[in-house]
Amino acid sequence: MNYGGKALFNGVKFHSKNVSVKSIRKDGKITTTHQIKGREEEDIDDFDIDKYLKRVPIVRGMWFFITSFLDTWKSFLSILAFGFTFLFVMSKGSWSIGGLSAAEIETAVILLIILYLLIYKLTPLGKYHAAEHMAANCFNRREDLTLKNVQSQSRISEDCHLNLVIFIALFSVTVWLIPYSNQIDGIVVLFVVLALAYELYIMRNKHVKKLLRPIYFIGYGLQYLLFTTKPAAEHLETAIQSLKKMAALQESMDKEEAAKKGTEIVFHPAK
Repeated sequence: MNYGGKALFNGVKFHSKNVSVKSIRKDGKITTTHQIKGREEEDIDDFDIDKYLKRVPIVRGMWFFITSFLDTWKSFLSILAFGFTFLFVMSKGSWSIGGLSAAEIETAVILLIILYLLIYKLTPLGKYHAAEHMAANCFNRREDLTLKNVQSQSRISEDCHLNLVIFIALFSVTVWLIPYSNQIDGIVVLFVVLALAYELYIMRNKHVKKLLRPIYFIGYGLQYLLFTTKPAAEHLETAIQSLKKMAALQESMDKEEAAKKGTEIVFHPAK
Protein backbone atom coordinates (compact mmCIF):
# COMPACT_ATOMS: atom_id res chain seq x y z
CA MET A 1 0.00 0.00 0.00
CA ASN A 2 1.35 3.40 -0.96
CA TYR A 3 1.03 5.89 1.86
CA GLY A 4 2.77 8.79 3.49
CA GLY A 5 2.86 10.63 6.78
CA LYS A 6 3.42 14.06 8.22
CA ALA A 7 4.22 15.29 11.71
CA LEU A 8 2.10 18.07 13.19
CA PHE A 9 2.76 20.28 16.20
CA ASN A 10 0.33 18.25 18.28
CA GLY A 11 -0.19 15.05 16.33
CA VAL A 12 0.44 12.95 13.25
CA LYS A 13 -1.27 12.68 9.88
CA PHE A 14 -1.16 9.64 7.58
CA HIS A 15 -2.61 9.54 4.09
CA SER A 16 -3.03 6.97 1.33
CA LYS A 17 -4.62 6.87 -2.11
CA ASN A 18 -8.14 7.43 -0.83
CA VAL A 19 -7.83 8.23 2.87
CA SER A 20 -6.40 10.97 5.04
CA VAL A 21 -6.33 10.48 8.83
CA LYS A 22 -5.22 12.97 11.45
CA SER A 23 -4.72 12.18 15.14
CA ILE A 24 -4.35 15.12 17.50
CA ARG A 25 -3.38 14.89 21.16
CA LYS A 26 -4.82 17.58 23.42
CA ASP A 27 -5.25 17.62 27.19
CA GLY A 28 -4.10 13.99 27.37
CA LYS A 29 -6.70 12.74 24.89
CA ILE A 30 -6.27 11.65 21.28
CA THR A 31 -8.85 12.83 18.78
CA THR A 32 -8.80 11.14 15.37
CA THR A 33 -10.57 12.46 12.30
CA HIS A 34 -10.49 11.26 8.70
CA GLN A 35 -11.38 12.33 5.19
CA ILE A 36 -12.21 10.10 2.25
CA LYS A 37 -10.81 11.43 -1.00
CA GLY A 38 -12.77 11.28 -4.24
CA ARG A 39 -12.78 7.80 -5.67
CA GLU A 40 -11.75 7.21 -9.26
CA GLU A 41 -14.69 7.08 -11.57
CA GLU A 42 -15.33 3.85 -13.42
CA ASP A 43 -15.74 5.69 -16.71
CA ILE A 44 -12.42 5.26 -18.52
CA ASP A 45 -12.97 8.48 -20.42
CA ASP A 46 -12.72 10.56 -17.24
CA PHE A 47 -9.58 12.71 -17.16
CA ASP A 48 -7.62 12.87 -13.89
CA ILE A 49 -4.82 15.43 -14.25
CA ASP A 50 -3.08 14.32 -11.05
CA LYS A 51 -3.02 10.68 -12.21
CA TYR A 52 -1.45 11.52 -15.58
CA LEU A 53 1.03 14.19 -14.48
CA LYS A 54 2.49 11.83 -11.87
CA ARG A 55 3.53 9.54 -14.74
CA VAL A 56 5.50 12.18 -16.68
CA PRO A 57 9.20 12.41 -15.74
CA ILE A 58 10.46 15.89 -14.79
CA VAL A 59 6.94 17.31 -14.99
CA ARG A 60 5.82 15.16 -12.04
CA GLY A 61 8.55 16.73 -9.91
CA MET A 62 7.19 20.24 -10.40
CA TRP A 63 3.64 18.90 -9.95
CA PHE A 64 4.70 17.41 -6.61
CA PHE A 65 5.95 20.78 -5.34
CA ILE A 66 2.84 22.57 -6.60
CA THR A 67 0.48 20.10 -4.89
CA SER A 68 2.65 20.22 -1.76
CA PHE A 69 2.19 23.97 -1.70
CA LEU A 70 -1.56 23.62 -2.09
CA ASP A 71 -1.70 20.99 0.66
CA THR A 72 0.52 22.78 3.14
CA TRP A 73 2.52 25.87 2.35
CA LYS A 74 4.69 25.35 5.43
CA SER A 75 6.16 22.06 4.19
CA PHE A 76 6.70 23.54 0.75
CA LEU A 77 8.39 26.60 2.24
CA SER A 78 10.85 24.50 4.24
CA ILE A 79 11.96 22.52 1.16
CA LEU A 80 12.14 25.66 -0.94
CA ALA A 81 14.22 27.38 1.71
CA PHE A 82 16.91 24.72 1.53
CA GLY A 83 16.83 24.87 -2.26
CA PHE A 84 17.29 28.63 -2.31
CA THR A 85 20.13 28.41 0.19
CA PHE A 86 22.22 26.15 -2.01
CA LEU A 87 21.24 27.84 -5.25
CA PHE A 88 22.32 31.26 -4.06
CA VAL A 89 25.21 30.41 -1.77
CA MET A 90 26.77 28.04 -4.31
CA SER A 91 26.25 30.46 -7.19
CA LYS A 92 28.88 32.76 -5.63
CA GLY A 93 26.23 35.35 -4.92
CA SER A 94 25.75 36.37 -8.54
CA TRP A 95 21.96 36.11 -8.78
CA SER A 96 19.23 38.38 -7.55
CA ILE A 97 15.45 38.16 -7.34
CA GLY A 98 12.96 40.98 -7.01
CA GLY A 99 15.65 43.61 -6.52
CA LEU A 100 17.16 41.77 -3.55
CA SER A 101 20.85 41.00 -3.67
CA ALA A 102 22.17 37.48 -3.30
CA ALA A 103 23.63 38.38 0.10
CA GLU A 104 20.26 39.63 1.36
CA ILE A 105 18.51 36.49 0.11
CA GLU A 106 21.17 34.24 1.65
CA THR A 107 20.86 35.96 5.03
CA ALA A 108 17.07 35.74 5.06
CA VAL A 109 17.03 32.08 4.05
CA ILE A 110 19.73 31.08 6.56
CA LEU A 111 17.80 32.80 9.36
CA LEU A 112 14.65 31.02 8.23
CA ILE A 113 16.43 27.65 8.34
CA ILE A 114 17.81 28.33 11.83
CA LEU A 115 14.30 29.23 13.00
CA TYR A 116 12.94 26.07 11.39
CA LEU A 117 15.53 23.91 13.18
CA LEU A 118 14.74 25.54 16.51
CA ILE A 119 11.04 24.81 16.00
CA TYR A 120 11.83 21.12 15.46
CA LYS A 121 14.05 20.86 18.51
CA LEU A 122 12.13 23.06 20.96
CA THR A 123 8.55 22.00 20.21
CA PRO A 124 6.79 18.59 20.13
CA LEU A 125 7.11 18.63 16.31
CA GLY A 126 10.44 16.78 16.42
CA LYS A 127 8.96 14.09 18.69
CA TYR A 128 5.90 13.60 16.51
CA HIS A 129 8.18 13.47 13.46
CA ALA A 130 10.12 10.64 15.09
CA ALA A 131 6.89 8.90 16.11
CA GLU A 132 5.61 9.09 12.53
CA HIS A 133 8.78 7.42 11.24
CA MET A 134 8.81 4.74 13.93
CA ALA A 135 5.17 3.77 13.38
CA ALA A 136 5.70 3.61 9.62
CA ASN A 137 8.86 1.50 10.02
CA CYS A 138 6.95 -0.95 12.22
CA PHE A 139 4.10 -1.17 9.69
CA ASN A 140 6.52 -1.66 6.77
CA ARG A 141 8.19 -4.53 8.63
CA ARG A 142 4.76 -6.18 8.88
CA GLU A 143 4.85 -6.10 12.67
CA ASP A 144 1.82 -5.46 14.85
CA LEU A 145 1.39 -1.78 15.67
CA THR A 146 1.80 -2.10 19.41
CA LEU A 147 3.56 0.44 21.59
CA LYS A 148 6.31 -2.06 22.43
CA ASN A 149 6.98 -2.89 18.77
CA VAL A 150 6.98 0.75 17.68
CA GLN A 151 9.33 1.76 20.49
CA SER A 152 11.94 -0.65 19.12
CA GLN A 153 11.97 0.97 15.66
CA SER A 154 14.42 3.48 14.26
CA ARG A 155 13.33 7.09 14.01
CA ILE A 156 15.14 7.36 10.66
CA SER A 157 13.17 6.89 7.43
CA GLU A 158 14.34 6.41 3.87
CA ASP A 159 11.15 8.07 2.64
CA CYS A 160 11.52 11.24 4.70
CA HIS A 161 11.27 14.39 2.59
CA LEU A 162 14.51 15.56 4.16
CA ASN A 163 16.23 13.14 1.79
CA LEU A 164 14.64 15.09 -1.06
CA VAL A 165 16.28 18.23 0.34
CA ILE A 166 19.65 16.46 0.22
CA PHE A 167 19.12 15.67 -3.47
CA ILE A 168 18.19 19.31 -4.07
CA ALA A 169 21.50 20.26 -2.48
CA LEU A 170 23.33 17.74 -4.67
CA PHE A 171 21.91 19.15 -7.89
CA SER A 172 22.49 22.71 -6.67
CA VAL A 173 26.19 21.97 -6.25
CA THR A 174 26.21 20.31 -9.68
CA VAL A 175 24.73 23.46 -11.23
CA TRP A 176 27.41 25.53 -9.53
CA LEU A 177 30.10 23.39 -11.19
CA ILE A 178 28.70 23.95 -14.69
CA PRO A 179 30.52 26.82 -16.47
CA TYR A 180 28.42 29.98 -17.02
CA SER A 181 25.46 28.48 -15.14
CA ASN A 182 25.10 31.76 -13.22
CA GLN A 183 24.08 33.44 -16.47
CA ILE A 184 20.90 31.37 -16.65
CA ASP A 185 17.75 32.79 -15.10
CA GLY A 186 17.69 31.77 -11.43
CA ILE A 187 14.01 30.75 -11.49
CA VAL A 188 14.61 28.42 -14.44
CA VAL A 189 17.55 26.79 -12.66
CA LEU A 190 15.49 26.42 -9.51
CA PHE A 191 12.71 24.59 -11.35
CA VAL A 192 15.17 22.27 -13.10
CA VAL A 193 16.97 21.47 -9.83
CA LEU A 194 13.72 20.70 -8.01
CA ALA A 195 12.41 18.51 -10.84
CA LEU A 196 15.61 16.47 -11.21
CA ALA A 197 16.00 16.09 -7.44
CA TYR A 198 12.48 14.67 -7.23
CA GLU A 199 13.26 12.10 -9.94
CA LEU A 200 16.23 10.91 -7.91
CA TYR A 201 14.19 10.90 -4.71
CA ILE A 202 11.50 8.57 -6.11
CA MET A 203 14.04 6.28 -7.81
CA ARG A 204 13.45 2.68 -6.74
CA ASN A 205 16.14 0.89 -8.76
CA LYS A 206 18.12 -1.07 -6.17
CA HIS A 207 21.42 -0.63 -8.02
CA VAL A 208 21.01 3.14 -8.23
CA LYS A 209 19.98 3.33 -4.59
CA LYS A 210 23.09 1.39 -3.64
CA LEU A 211 25.21 4.01 -5.38
CA LEU A 212 23.29 6.74 -3.57
CA ARG A 213 23.78 5.17 -0.14
CA PRO A 214 26.44 7.71 1.00
CA ILE A 215 24.03 10.54 0.18
CA TYR A 216 21.24 8.85 2.12
CA PHE A 217 23.57 8.58 5.12
CA ILE A 218 23.81 12.37 5.16
CA GLY A 219 20.03 12.60 5.29
CA TYR A 220 19.85 9.95 7.99
CA GLY A 221 22.31 11.87 10.14
CA LEU A 222 20.37 15.11 9.77
CA GLN A 223 17.11 13.33 10.56
CA TYR A 224 18.51 11.85 13.74
CA LEU A 225 20.41 14.89 15.03
CA LEU A 226 18.32 17.86 13.91
CA PHE A 227 14.84 16.91 12.73
CA THR A 228 13.69 14.26 15.18
CA THR A 229 13.74 13.97 18.96
CA LYS A 230 13.24 10.82 21.03
CA PRO A 231 9.47 10.50 21.44
CA ALA A 232 7.55 9.56 24.56
CA ALA A 233 4.77 7.00 24.70
CA GLU A 234 2.13 9.68 24.16
CA HIS A 235 3.67 10.70 20.81
CA LEU A 236 3.96 7.09 19.65
CA GLU A 237 0.39 6.27 20.67
CA THR A 238 -0.87 9.21 18.63
CA ALA A 239 1.03 8.05 15.54
CA ILE A 240 -0.12 4.46 16.00
CA GLN A 241 -3.77 5.46 16.20
CA SER A 242 -3.52 7.55 13.03
CA LEU A 243 -1.76 4.83 11.03
CA LYS A 244 -4.11 2.08 12.22
CA LYS A 245 -7.15 4.08 11.23
CA MET A 246 -5.74 4.98 7.83
CA ALA A 247 -4.73 1.40 7.05
CA ALA A 248 -8.10 -0.01 8.11
CA LEU A 249 -10.06 2.48 6.01
CA GLN A 250 -7.87 1.98 2.97
CA GLU A 251 -8.12 -1.80 3.32
CA SER A 252 -11.90 -1.58 3.36
CA MET A 253 -11.96 0.57 0.24
CA ASP A 254 -9.47 -1.66 -1.58
CA LYS A 255 -11.53 -4.76 -0.78
CA GLU A 256 -14.68 -3.06 -2.01
CA GLU A 257 -12.97 -2.04 -5.25
CA ALA A 258 -11.50 -5.52 -5.74
CA ALA A 259 -14.91 -7.12 -5.21
CA LYS A 260 -16.39 -4.94 -7.96
CA LYS A 261 -13.63 -6.02 -10.34
CA GLY A 262 -13.77 -9.66 -9.30
CA THR A 263 -10.14 -9.69 -8.15
CA GLU A 264 -8.37 -10.46 -4.90
CA ILE A 265 -5.89 -8.36 -2.97
CA VAL A 266 -3.21 -9.24 -0.45
CA PHE A 267 -3.23 -6.70 2.34
CA HIS A 268 -1.08 -6.30 5.42
CA PRO A 269 -3.46 -5.26 8.21
CA ALA A 270 -2.38 -2.85 10.91
CA LYS A 271 -3.11 -4.75 14.11
